Amino acid sequence: MIWNWHVDTDDTATHPCLSDTYKNFGANWRCWALRKSVRSHMGQHTILVVEDELFIREDVCGHLEECGFKVLPTTNADEALNTLLARADIDLVFTDVRMPGTMDGLKLARWVLDHRPNIAVIIASGDAGRVFGMRDLRGAHAFTKPYSFDEVVTKMLHLIQSRRSANQ
Repeated sequence: MIWNWHVDTDDTATHPCLSDTYKNFGANWRCWALRKSVRSHMGQHTILVVEDELFIREDVCGHLEECGFKVLPTTNADEALNTLLARADIDLVFTDVRMPGTMDGLKLARWVLDHRPNIAVIIASGDAGRVFGMRDLRGAHAFTKPYSFDEVVTKMLHLIQSRRSANQ
C-alpha cells in the first residue's frame, strides 16, 4: 500500500488517500488522465456495478468514482434489475457472472440488451471459458478477472460514446 495524492475536480492535488488499487504514482496519473477524458466526453456517466464480493465491489466502485463516473453499486442481479427499472440515467452495466439471487450476470446482461438496448453492458468473470462463451451475447463485452481497471474504463468510455453516437 502507498499513499497517493487525490486530484480534486480542479486538477490540483489536495490530500493523500490510501489505495490498494494503485501500485505506483504512474497509475494515479493515468486515472487522472482517464478522469479528465470522462469529464470531457459529454458530462458525467452513470455506471451500475453488479458485484456480490464486497472487496471487489468497493475496489471497482472506488476506482470508477476516482475516474469521474457516477457509480450505483448493487450486490446481485435482482437488485440491479430493480435499479434499472427505477432509473433512466444509467449509461452502462458492469456485472459479475456468478452471484446469489434469482438470476446471474448473464441473464441480467440478456435482459439489459433486450429491454434497454441504449445501455452498454460489460461482463466480468474469473472463468476464462465463460468469458469465451459470453461472446455469443451480441452487444455485451467481456473481461476475464483479474482485469486492468484502466482497460475497463477505456472500454466503458468507448461503449458509452458509441451508444450515444448511434442514438443521435
